[in-house]
Amino acid sequence: MAIRNADKIKARRTECSAALAAAMRAQDEQALDAALTDYSDFLSETLREEAEAAGGQAMDTVVLASRGVRQLTQQETAFYTKFIEAAKSPDYKNSIQNLDVAIPATIIDSVLEDVRKAHPLLEKINFINAGLFTKYTYNKSGKPTIVWGAINSAITNELSADIGVIDMTLCKLSAFIYVPMDMLDYGPQWVDRFVRELLAEYIAIGSESAIVSGDGKETFIGMTKDISSSASVQGGKYPDKTPVAITEITPASIGGVLATIAKNIDGTARPLSDLIFVVNPFDYFNKVMPATTVRAADGTYRNDVLPYPMTIIQSEAIEAGKAVIGLPKRYVAGVGINKDGKIEYSDEYKFLEDQRTYKVKMHGNGRALDENAFVLLDISGLVPSALEVKVVNAEEFKAGE
Repeated sequence: MAIRNADKIKARRTECSAALAAAMRAQDEQALDAALTDYSDFLSETLREEAEAAGGQAMDTVVLASRGVRQLTQQETAFYTKFIEAAKSPDYKNSIQNLDVAIPATIIDSVLEDVRKAHPLLEKINFINAGLFTKYTYNKSGKPTIVWGAINSAITNELSADIGVIDMTLCKLSAFIYVPMDMLDYGPQWVDRFVRELLAEYIAIGSESAIVSGDGKETFIGMTKDISSSASVQGGKYPDKTPVAITEITPASIGGVLATIAKNIDGTARPLSDLIFVVNPFDYFNKVMPATTVRAADGTYRNDVLPYPMTIIQSEAIEAGKAVIGLPKRYVAGVGINKDGKIEYSDEYKFLEDQRTYKVKMHGNGRALDENAFVLLDISGLVPSALEVKVVNAEEFKAGE
C-alpha cells in the first residue's frame, strides 16, 4: 500500500528508527535483522514513490534537491554507476568484491551533515569525518599554548604534557545496506539518497549511544565516564563519573555544577557558553519539564527556564534518573571510511534474491577532551519548581512602587 501522507511517513520513519535503535542497544541479531529489513522496505517504498512522482522532471536539479536528492560530483557519479553495474551483474558477488572504486569522502561528509541536522546532540559536539586522518591532536588543558621568552626543556615538557592524541581507528562499525534490485533502476542520484539515509541512521544510532555512555572498550568513551588519571579502568572499560545529586534546579544547585565545568584541569578558569543539558526523554517530561516550567503574569507557561543558559537535549542514550551537563565542543567524535574503503557483498544477513545485502566497514573514536568538561547528575529526586507567592497589604504594595 502506498505511503503518501507526510504525517504517516514521519510516524513510520520514527517507528522504524525506534525499532532499529532498540535492536542495536540490545545487540539482538534477530531483532536487528527484522528492524533493518523493515527500515529498508520503508525507505525503498518511499523513495520509489518520490522518484516516480518526479517523472519527466527527474533531471531538474531544483526539483531533485527539494526531494533530498543531491547533485552528485563526477567522482560520486562514477562510484555509484560502477556499484549499480556490479550489483546488477549475474556474478554480482565477485563483481562487488572486485569493485575498484572506493566510497568518496564527500559522501560521508554529506551523511554527517544529514546526521547533525537531524540529531541535536550530534550537531552540538565536535563531530567530524575521521576518514581523512587517523590521529586527532588536541589541547588537554583547554588553554592556548603560548609562552613568552626562551623555550627551555622544562617549558617544552610542560607544553608537550598539554597535548593529547586520539586514535581515530580504534573503534569499528559495520553498516549493513540492503538495496532492493528495483532501486538500482532509478540511477545514481536516487541510489545515493538511499545509501546516505541508511548510513545516516546507522551512524546516528550507533554514535549517540557511544557519545553519551560508551565505556571505552571497542567503543567511544562517553560523556558520563570518568577519564581522570585516578579512574579505575578495568579491562579497557571506564567507570561512570560519581554523580552529583540535585533535587531542584536553582541558581545554587546548578551554579555548583557549573563551577566544576568552568575549571580547566590545571585549576585555571575558562568561560562557559553553549552548554548542553542531556536528559532521558521520560525524565524530561516527568522531572525536568516540571522543574523548569514557570507561569508568567499573563497566565501562560514558559518551558525550559534555567538559571544559566543551556540547551536541553532529550536522548534515550542517557539512563533514567541520570543527566549530564557540559561543554559539547570539548567532546570530539569521528566516524569515517579510509581512502581504500569499499562496499562489500555480505552474507551475514539472509534476504530474498531481490534485496541484496552489502557492508560498509567504518572506523572512529570519541571522548571528552578533559575530565571537567562534563558532570554527571543524579536527578532521580528532582522535584517540580515551586512558585514563590507573597501576600502583601495595600500599604506595603504602594510603598514598594
